Amino acid sequence: MFKTLMEPLKNAKNGSVNRLKNCCKPKITISLALCVLIISSTFGIVSANSKSAQDYSTRKIGAYEAESKHEDNLFRNARADYGDWHVAYVNQNEGSHSEAQMTDGKVSVDAYAKEGDSAAFNPWSNSPAEFSFTFSAPEKVKEIMLYYSEANTNPSKFNMPGWDRVSGYDIYILKSDDENSSLFDSGNKLGHFDFEKNTAAGNLVTLKSEISVKAIGFKFPEAKRSTFIFLMELGAYATKTYTAGDVDSSFVSENDANNLLKKATMDYGNLMPLYVEEHQGKHGFYQLLDGKAQTDICMTEGDTLAMNRWSGSGPYEIKAEFSSPEYVKDILLYYSEGNKNPKVLGVPAGWNTIDGYELYILPAGSQSELFDAENKIGSFNFKQTATGSLISLSKKTSVEAIGFKFPVKKDNTFLYLLELGAYCQSESQYTVSEMTAADVEAAHEENLFRAAKANYNNWGVGYVNPDEGSHSEIQVTDGKAYSDIFDKSGDTAAFFNWGNADPDFSMTFSGPTRVKSILLYYSSYNKVSSYDLYILGENGNESELFNESNRVDTFTIESGKAKGQLITLNEAKKVKAIGFRFQKGVSPIYIMEMGAYDVTSGNYKISYITADDVAQNHNKNLFRNAKADYNKWGVGCVNPDEGSHNEGQVTDGKAYSDIFNKPGDTAAFFNWSHTDPDFSMTFTDPVQVESILFYYSASNKITSYDIYILEAESNGNLFDEENKLDSFMLKANTAAGQLITLNEVKKVKAIGFRFPTDATNVFIMELAAYAPLTEKITSAEVASLNDTNRIGQVSVYNGDNSYLAYTEGGSYNRDISQLIDGKTENVFYKNNTTGDGLLFAANEADKPIRLAAALKKVCMINKILISYSQTAPMKNVKIYASDSYDNLFAGEPVFTFENKNKITANEIIKLDSEVKAGYIGFEFSDFTALEDGINGIVLTELGAYGRVAPKYDYNLYPDSVDDVWVANNAKYNLIQFTTPDVTLDNGAEDKNAEDSAVLMADGSIWDGSHYTYWRPDSGHPPLRYTYNMGQTIPIDTILMASFYAANLDLSTMEYELYISTDEENLYDESNLVIYHNNEGNYIPGRNDTKPGSIQLFRFEGEKPVGRYIGLRIIDPCVFDDSIRIEQFGVYSSGYLPVDPVYAQRFTDDNSGVEVCVRKLNYNDEFNLVKSIKIEREANTSEILGVADSFYLKNLGDRYIIKLLDSDGNEISEEKFGGRKIELYIPFEWTEHNNPLYACKYENGKLQNLNAFIYGNRIFISFDTIKTFGFYEYTFASGNVNPKTVDWDPIYELSVKNIVTPDIDSDTDEDYGDDEFIGSNTVGNDDSAKSDGTATEKVITKYTKLKKKSSPTAKSDYRPLLFIPLSVILGAGIVTGTLILIKKGKKRKQL
Repeated sequence: MFKTLMEPLKNAKNGSVNRLKNCCKPKITISLALCVLIISSTFGIVSANSKSAQDYSTRKIGAYEAESKHEDNLFRNARADYGDWHVAYVNQNEGSHSEAQMTDGKVSVDAYAKEGDSAAFNPWSNSPAEFSFTFSAPEKVKEIMLYYSEANTNPSKFNMPGWDRVSGYDIYILKSDDENSSLFDSGNKLGHFDFEKNTAAGNLVTLKSEISVKAIGFKFPEAKRSTFIFLMELGAYATKTYTAGDVDSSFVSENDANNLLKKATMDYGNLMPLYVEEHQGKHGFYQLLDGKAQTDICMTEGDTLAMNRWSGSGPYEIKAEFSSPEYVKDILLYYSEGNKNPKVLGVPAGWNTIDGYELYILPAGSQSELFDAENKIGSFNFKQTATGSLISLSKKTSVEAIGFKFPVKKDNTFLYLLELGAYCQSESQYTVSEMTAADVEAAHEENLFRAAKANYNNWGVGYVNPDEGSHSEIQVTDGKAYSDIFDKSGDTAAFFNWGNADPDFSMTFSGPTRVKSILLYYSSYNKVSSYDLYILGENGNESELFNESNRVDTFTIESGKAKGQLITLNEAKKVKAIGFRFQKGVSPIYIMEMGAYDVTSGNYKISYITADDVAQNHNKNLFRNAKADYNKWGVGCVNPDEGSHNEGQVTDGKAYSDIFNKPGDTAAFFNWSHTDPDFSMTFTDPVQVESILFYYSASNKITSYDIYILEAESNGNLFDEENKLDSFMLKANTAAGQLITLNEVKKVKAIGFRFPTDATNVFIMELAAYAPLTEKITSAEVASLNDTNRIGQVSVYNGDNSYLAYTEGGSYNRDISQLIDGKTENVFYKNNTTGDGLLFAANEADKPIRLAAALKKVCMINKILISYSQTAPMKNVKIYASDSYDNLFAGEPVFTFENKNKITANEIIKLDSEVKAGYIGFEFSDFTALEDGINGIVLTELGAYGRVAPKYDYNLYPDSVDDVWVANNAKYNLIQFTTPDVTLDNGAEDKNAEDSAVLMADGSIWDGSHYTYWRPDSGHPPLRYTYNMGQTIPIDTILMASFYAANLDLSTMEYELYISTDEENLYDESNLVIYHNNEGNYIPGRNDTKPGSIQLFRFEGEKPVGRYIGLRIIDPCVFDDSIRIEQFGVYSSGYLPVDPVYAQRFTDDNSGVEVCVRKLNYNDEFNLVKSIKIEREANTSEILGVADSFYLKNLGDRYIIKLLDSDGNEISEEKFGGRKIELYIPFEWTEHNNPLYACKYENGKLQNLNAFIYGNRIFISFDTIKTFGFYEYTFASGNVNPKTVDWDPIYELSVKNIVTPDIDSDTDEDYGDDEFIGSNTVGNDDSAKSDGTATEKVITKYTKLKKKSSPTAKSDYRPLLFIPLSVILGAGIVTGTLILIKKGKKRKQL
């Protein structure tokens, strides 16, 4: 059954098994040559003359990484030489390809005969394929990249002929100090590198150390005259010791006072300023340090200085020399648009231009000259507009001089600059403070390193033996920094360099983690005097953690002192990893604690959540049910072309698209009424709030906001100063979800957001408040929940370590059943007075107390109640769930409280997800010592809440079927012929919901028609759709298919399915078989797979049996309250839907005639007929006489249809209760001169029967069971000799006389065996049974009938034998054709 669904699952499992088997096959031998080849391929080494594998490593990179390196490509400023090899496809219709593509930074589109990023090189002679890049001055190179096209190894994919091709290339490097060799000499070969087959990729070669080089070459040794080489990009890159960015003129003015070049000696060489006269603006060198870069004008008053050289040659050079070394972090060169486009400054067109500059710094103490190659930072190109080029060094550097070099093409070239600068801001990115051992312990739970992966780079901890203290790496994050002892029991771990590795210690998080402060608690025993701290950002590569660009700073370790050094960042960062690099050559390194912490404050903690988090927690947003007041501020951009924005977006669970003036998730609030920007959310009843979210847009100009909380007990106003929580900052130009988590849960009436009073607009993506996982409730609320408490009995688990005290010997002895009586108000626990408290005492204080709660039924639990007393409160508790008492505490807890020490509380614990359980286990530890010497806990109530678990196991196959599957299996849907009764839970009918319910089982999805029920009223209770299948059978599979929209989640969100043999009790919880919540399954924009719209449930093992199916829709949709269902299907292997027309069907074995008893209504279950008999009887002379008087010639005997009961007796007409009897007689068309009639003789009259052609059968309907016969009308042709008396029309028209199918006949669809859910064939899917007979098929089509209505078959009949005799006679001679037997024509066998 369900071959189309289950086959892929079966194949997937088989595939997994096969893969596992293949992996487990033993390898008998591995050749040494193969090993060498594998190693060589890994490092890209083939040539014997290649450099050692130790000199470099290789890896494949993709288009994104390759394109991101474009700005740093040294080849952009090198001289390229491709020899006699040229690029093909240079015409515009071919993509206008050229050599320039090798350094254009584009590798996304692998196409070369049309627009794309690949260039096809082909030689014009037999010259070797040697491509080179030569630098004007030596460059430091760390990486070399060649990005190749797939066409090199697979030219046929691009319709290229099978010409000679290349499989790889060699790299050559000419070092700057090599004066004796040429680039392509064998000694300069770095290695050979192969193209990976059938792919386009970048091969990045990383040298072990940076090399100063003159030139780099690429050689393709296999290339021939007929070879094409397909390349996308070539590149060389230095180690980045800086980041380059752009600033505007405001940066220049704001940082003018900190410009270090103001105290440097400036040397402009032989450059001279132009336009120095007063009428020209009095320009001079002073302008380059005046803090002005706003007006790009050089010939009149402006901030641009035009310079050129009056004598000399070579590049222009500007130097800034300090009298003593200065720390420098940022270097600025603000250039004019005139360098690339002189016309904008009024300079005549055609003058020479300058393309960029080179930056040099002379480190303090260096013996080199400023413009030596080793001091070059990098080359930087000018853009087309005036721009401030800011180069930020990876760390503060002490320098003696800074140089700017400008390569020029001709000596009279003009250079246009606005400002030069160097900066090292005094303010740091962090602050350093001290953290005590007590602080470390208090913050232990918040230490993010506890969940990080530690790597100590093969350094190991010593003193691991018990007598030495049993030290280990775990001590670094154990929260203990009191005892500075490393060789006995203490809190210090001594790391030794056992692996001869660098002292680089790192902590890597499983995903980007927000960090505000970092701790190193070092020991007094350390000999290292400092360490460097590294932080890898959320988008960084883990292998690059210790790159200089990630270095924060160097921090001092005080000698002979144990200290907790806390580095607090000015702004919290989302990071992947944190590294500590200690001094080399010193071992051991003594560490007491390492930590990383998020933002904290006295009353709250700040964190950030993603748009996915917002969507996933949408249903938990308390603001959805609060009254919003935006103080007359209104949302703009409300027209359809602007996005149709509205206030509802603030709580719609969407924070993906930060767009407010087109379709997006941002609402722009404008101050249209000139009121204060005070926004509030007021709850109908006080709610418990743990966290508050403000997801703000990057479009905001406001920089802060205040949060106000009006607590339930307060009588003041929301925006009173006493209700202010705090002020919170926004990140500039950033969209972020700022989550404020309160340290203590508050029960609140309202929450307010106050924005700056000068704000004119506020851009909001989402506002939210979330309740805690645990909730305090009152004793009255506990009592109200007692009827829904699923716990039936509580006991001390196996008598473990505990007992219930005060059970005897007093006036008010305690009984454990009090834990589930709903009473918690009186917490007294001794038996000398009344009370609800029960003292559970521990035999041993260091062992837990365990209680087992047996549920009344197996349930899906989602909430737990623990009520306890301040006398002996709950501190630590673990909650377990199991279906077995014996294994109750064997698994992992479903919830854990740690370090709780609260006053009297009724604590409702909300589990993250439902757990199926027959037992709930409570494990308490850390007890209070009472005055009578008992250690224990005082409880007043335990509770477990949730729905009864479905008693049948099933698997869910989401989004596993499509429209074809639904159509193919429509004929097996057991509810296809009936429509449901729709009611509320209280039984009230909802007739409007039934109107188009037939569409829920019409056999089609995604065809434009589906069931939709819009509920306009408010407060929508659940709806019940009740189906009567007309038979009591086991159910295998249920399908729920909701409507899918690409931009909104319109799926049916929450529903239940019930199956029962009894309609009255259908919705009892004992008949619940499936509960489904579809939250989080919808994915927008996926019209191909429509995720979240399909749920297919398949019962495993025991199947639910029933006649009635109930679909109870709890939450119809998250978007609105409408119900949109494409298909609802119920299926059972071996069963077809109940016949909606006939109560019983029988087929005569001799003739193939089918006799049917028609239903009175859909629920008619008449079944008295157990067999049929068809008898022949000669016509009497009386009958023949009547027939002859109407020109009817008798065609053989008459027939008697008998319907028999279980005893073989004929059933009387009274027992049929007015049900009609209908016959289907197989037939074939034939040409015949005379019409044919089927008639019955009754009370001296020959009466024509209701008869039709139906497919390839004659249909005859009887009101009563009588005899009938066939007659030929002979008026038109005179008396015709009758057939022989042995002629049997029924037999002649039966399957016994039909030999082959008639393809042309008007028949119903003939379904294949493999599509037949209800097939009676057992075993495989072959169309024949084991006995050789054909598999049974049902091909009759019916019209859907509404339950309890009178069924009517669809009129697909063509009247043939139904013409009344009186009409025939009145019309005179009627000519035409009628159905008889067409001799010799192929017939269809059923």
